This record gives sequence, structure tokens and C-alpha cells, in this order.
Amino acid sequence: MKNMFVFLTNITLISPIATRCRQDNVSYALVNLLVVQFFTSKVIAIGVSFAKLGLYIAKGRKGKWKTEFNVPFAVINLVYFCTVAFITFAYFPFAFLLVAFITFCDFKFIEFQLRYFMYKPLIPFDAKSIGNFFTILLLMA
Repeated sequence: MKNMFVFLTNITLISPIATRCRQDNVSYALVNLLVVQFFTSKVIAIGVSFAKLGLYIAKGRKGKWKTEFNVPFAVINLVYFCTVAFITFAYFPFAFLLVAFITFCDFKFIEFQLRYFMYKPLIPFDAKSIGNFFTILLLMA
């Protein structure tokens, strides 16, 4: 929350007009959050994959460098993104165009990631881990 406060105060310092409408500040911050979350998650995933590939090559190509696709993590990431997107729609209705484009790009990135950096899960997806996560999250809230 401290980071959000610093971010919003920086917005108001840059433009004195931005202090007039707090809803615009919130919508700007939420759209910025959507875009930053999309790009950072992709950069981190590619960086980790290349680090594993480099380690695999450095070891003399022993073992496996591809990891199994983590379905529960992908589902939780999708739910988080959709939650932030739906909150953004209340403040900035035209964000649906951006969210549609980002969701399409996210799908294509996951396909690319599965094709080149990961392999399909060996065990069929079990919803228990995600269900347990949401149960704990609701109990703590």
C-alpha cells in the first residue's frame, strides 16, 4: 500500500490537473498495474527459463532443463489479473479493449512457453490446491 501512495503522490506532483479527479488517478494507477503486471510476469518467466537453459548447458547437458507447467499458479495469476481488470472497469470503462488484447497476448505467451520452455503436466489437473488456496484466502479475509 505504501508503494501505491508513493505512486499516486508522484502522479500529482507531475501534473497539477491530476489532483482534481481522484477517480482518474485511480484508473491511471490500475491500468498501469495491469500493464506492468503483464510485462513483468513475462520478462521474469523468460529470464528464469533462459537461466535454467544456461545452467543446463553449463552442466554439460545433463538432466532436464524444461520444467513442468504449473497449472495452479497459472489459474491464480489469471484470477488475480481478472480481478484487477474488473475493478479497473469501474473507473475506466475503455480498459476492456486493453484487457482483451492483454488476455490474448497472455494466452499466446503461455502457448509459446509450453512449446519451448516447459512440458505439459504429467498428472491431470487437480482443483484441490486452488480450492485450498481460496478457502484459506477467504478465511483470512
